[in-house]
Formats: sequence, C-alpha cells, structure tokens
Amino acid sequence: MLEALLARKILLAPIEGSEQRKDLHIEPFMEDHMILMVPASHGWANNEVELEDLKGEPLLMREFGSGSRRVVEQALSKAGVKTKDHTISMELDSTEGLLSAVEAGLGITFVSRWAV
Repeated sequence: MLEALLARKILLAPIEGSEQRKDLHIEPFMEDHMILMVPASHGWANNEVELEDLKGEPLLMREFGSGSRRVVEQALSKAGVKTKDHTISMELDSTEGLLSAVEAGLGITFVSRWAV
C-alpha cells in the first residue's frame, strides 16, 4: 500500500501500525487491538496467558513486511519477549489463512480484534 501511495497509483490507503515516514502524511483513523487466538479446544481458551507460556507454542505469523507482523513483533519485544524465543511454525499472507490454521489446530496467532 505504501509503495502504491508513493508511486501515486492510489491517493489513500489504510495501514497498520505507526509508520514513521517523512514522505507521507499519516493520520490515525481508528484504534484496533491485536489479540491472541488459540483453537477452541486449547487449554488457554477463555483464560489469561502469561507471556512466558508463549515460548513453547507453535506460532503462526503473517509474512515479513506485514504491518500486523511488525506490530506483534514490536509489542512482544517491548514486553521483553525475543522473536528467537518463539517457534514460528508457519507464515501466512492473510488473516483469513491465520484464522483457518488456528481453527485446524496448527498453532496460535495474534490477529486484529476487528478481523475476528
């Protein structure tokens, strides 16, 4: 989306996260939250989870370059959790793919609350 804006192929684009760009004007539009999704049969379903518990779980992530992946990685890093501490079992290029993979029991993920 940012490349299309810079190339003037589009005039407006929704983006995720807080991009720090001097060549674009970025205006907050709405607030969203990333939430942890687990299969309904998972022991964590409807329970509080400690950050330390995430380390042993297969993590499903968006592809490199994804705004939502950047937001998740920044939040985990800020909380003191290193990316290398996780087992990223799969990278998918859509939120729908992540949700389907969680539903199939392939791992856990973080997705936009609005997407759920």
